[in-house]
Amino acid sequence: MIGKETLNEINAMRKKALRDQGIMIAVMVLGVFGVAFSPVLGIVFIILVFLFGRSLPSKKNYMKLYKEKIVRGVYEQMFDHVSYTPDKGFSREWVEEKLLISRGNRFYSDDYVSGEYKGCHFERSDVTMQDHRSTGKSSYTVTLFRGPWMVFDLEKSFQSYTKIVEREFLNSGKPSMFSIDVNEIEMENTEFNQQFRVYTTNEHDAFYVLTPHFMEKLMEIEKRYGGKMTVGLINSQLHLLLYTDENAFEAPLMEEVTEQNAIVCQRQADIVCELIDSLDLDRMEETK
Repeated sequence: MIGKETLNEINAMRKKALRDQGIMIAVMVLGVFGVAFSPVLGIVFIILVFLFGRSLPSKKNYMKLYKEKIVRGVYEQMFDHVSYTPDKGFSREWVEEKLLISRGNRFYSDDYVSGEYKGCHFERSDVTMQDHRSTGKSSYTVTLFRGPWMVFDLEKSFQSYTKIVEREFLNSGKPSMFSIDVNEIEMENTEFNQQFRVYTTNEHDAFYVLTPHFMEKLMEIEKRYGGKMTVGLINSQLHLLLYTDENAFEAPLMEEVTEQNAIVCQRQADIVCELIDSLDLDRMEETK
């Protein structure tokens, strides 16, 4: 999938980034020791670290090359009309208005990809939502969500809100009653009810979309990929969130880049294909 020449190019850039980082750390250590013997010399070293760090493009260039060759390469091979922006993600406002994860005071999103598979348009981005808390004497950070957030356009037309969340996913409970009026409903599938909780603003739409086939496939997908899963059916779109606690597109700095990195990226892309194929998202009939 990834040619030897491409891997050699990426690893050459990785080694340069690693070498430059080592030099910066060494200068910083010298600066710390220099302060003990000569404050002026120590300050000079610290200034050098600052200036060297600001002018250090090798790591940024390596990350950019990795994502262009590995991530973009995989997605352009598998999908049509691909748009990939490594530094872009879903906005905090957009994420919070979906009411699918709890709000925190720290938010990150990047690696935005959009494209089409079998005529079905999709978007995905890595999302991290955290809450930094302080007890007065100490502080800690709770990760509320970290993983891929995927969105698929559905042919079925509905203007309602339905949230399906795994019972063990405590950070994604019932949407606030003050922001949206929802009811919890039970489906006819007992196993599904034991694993998931369903909240909706429109029971008719929820039962219309959550067919027996759809529920069976959701349970199969959860078992196959693991993690904590949340699903949103919002205004003719399917949102699927997988709490994997990792960023699959992050470029390794300490390890050599191999074909395995492309395989890991492809597994992320396979989730999109699997969802569209198994849930028949490309063949959902539009409401008459």
